[in-house]
Order: sequence, then structure tokens, then C-alpha cells
Amino acid sequence: MLLCYQIAAICKKQVSSTKTAIRLFLINSDMSVTCINALANIGICLTYQTLFNKLKNIAVNYISSIQVYIQRHGIFTIYRCK
Repeated sequence: MLLCYQIAAICKKQVSSTKTAIRLFLINSDMSVTCINALANIGICLTYQTLFNKLKNIAVNYISSIQVYIQRHGIFTIYRCK
């Protein structure tokens, strides 16, 4: 099955939602950096730094999407947590 997964990954250069789900699960389950990078070498996921950057982008996009939602729906006060 791993071989089939590798062949499919070669054919499709975009990261699929399944790979994204696996990556986020690995980070949230407190898997070690070494283990995540070992899985990255196999081709199952990306490296730890890439995963960390993805989570950071999700957090930034989440905050901006909430601000846009508040602006569109007429809520005038925006609270920012620091």
C-alpha cells in the first residue's frame, strides 16, 4: 500500500487534503520532530518545519477571516487577544 501511495504522490504534485490531515494530526499528537522528519523522508508527510509553518499560516488566516466576517456583518468593535 505504501508503494501505491508513493506512486500516487509522484503523479500528483499538489499536497492532498489527506496529507494535510496527517500532518496536522502528527503535530497535534505531540509526535517528536525526529519521528515527523523520518516520515517525511519516507514521503508520508512534509518536514516538521513545513508543518509548523503551515500551522502558523492557518492561525494568521483564521484571525484575518474573523476580522473580515466582523466587518461584513456590521460589528464595529474588534477585540484582539495578545
